[in-house]
Amino acid sequence: MLTYGAKTEHYRAIFCILSFFAHYKGDIKKIRINVYTDDVGLFGQYLTAFDINYFPLTPLILNEMLGTTTYIHRRKVMVIMKTFEKYPGDKLLFIDSDAFFCNDPEMVIDGISENLSFMHKREYSFAEGLKLFASFNQADAPQAFIEFVEASPLTISGTSEYVDRNDYCWNSGILGLHYKLVPLLGDVLRLTDEFYKYSNWFISEQLAFSVVLNRKSHIETAESIVVHYWGKRQKKMMDELLFKKLLEFKAREADAVHIRRLTRKWKSAIIDDLLKEKAVIALSQGSWKYGIKRLLIAVFRNPGNISLLRELRQL
Repeated sequence: MLTYGAKTEHYRAIFCILSFFAHYKGDIKKIRINVYTDDVGLFGQYLTAFDINYFPLTPLILNEMLGTTTYIHRRKVMVIMKTFEKYPGDKLLFIDSDAFFCNDPEMVIDGISENLSFMHKREYSFAEGLKLFASFNQADAPQAFIEFVEASPLTISGTSEYVDRNDYCWNSGILGLHYKLVPLLGDVLRLTDEFYKYSNWFISEQLAFSVVLNRKSHIETAESIVVHYWGKRQKKMMDELLFKKLLEFKAREADAVHIRRLTRKWKSAIIDDLLKEKAVIALSQGSWKYGIKRLLIAVFRNPGNISLLRELRQL
């Protein structure tokens, strides 16, 4: 894991680790937990019962991870590369701090191979991404990205690969990688830099992983084992829940049964909020068919959702 900056980021990561231990049923002795953070002391207050390797991040180290760029998500690629350098021959599972485990991850961990990688989920083709971001008046970055990749072939593992707008972007909230794919990480880092330089798209790192792994490995979804709440609304909701709950965990040791119960409850709450958000946005923009469909699903899932009614009244 990589977590730095605000305490909310660390609280998310702490709960993610707790959720891993609560759900994992395999041999924990075969698992090594590595946390790259600028606040080791905070983690120690909540995770004393677990054997975790901490890698302190200083402002100098964080700055060096940026290379010559200003792209913060480049640090994810650097952390993955550094981990493989330190533990050659291991399989690696990276997960963003704004995520938690909702099922046993053993199937994904065991499934990682030279020919099979895992990412959170397939989101959209690049063309669909352009249309999506255009609906938010943010078409410049995806348009520039598509123009860049379609202008000439990309070099991946020494060969020319053609990429176009029909290729798919996968969410990189979780990444399962085999050590034999390590030679490809140089290409991921280079393409991350190139994509960001020419498009300024904030998802350049996951675009690079998507392009490289789509060409050199088969990607499977890990959506069944994690909840990745990257939206601003869902992060705010989770931060409020986590702050209250982690105070309890600090006062007494959190048991696995309680953690599993929380992950089920919070997964449902996040799904409800996403449906509500999509319904409200669609209706406010006049997309009646899509909005009403999401609205009905949201009401069906949670008939007593008073906050949904409040938001609808404000339209």
